[in-house]
Amino acid sequence: MLTENTVNKLYEMRLTAMAKAFKDQLTDPNFSKMSFEDRFGLLVDQEWSSRKNNHLKRLIKHASFHNILFSVRRSRLERKDR
Repeated sequence: MLTENTVNKLYEMRLTAMAKAFKDQLTDPNFSKMSFEDRFGLLVDQEWSSRKNNHLKRLIKHASFHNILFSVRRSRLERKDR
């Protein structure tokens, strides 16, 4: 019951990657051999990585790369015509 409340609170705080990693740790017996600090560190690393990846995805999505790619392709075609 306590574990379920903890997972719900993590989701409520928008720590979804940490909540998923925590549930994974609970189902994998190999994690029980690790110290609390190591397990907690893995949870924090998972959340941090997820947030960084999401941030990069947003930056790429809002970037104007399609214009850059078009101009690069056009300049390559122009060089081939020479």
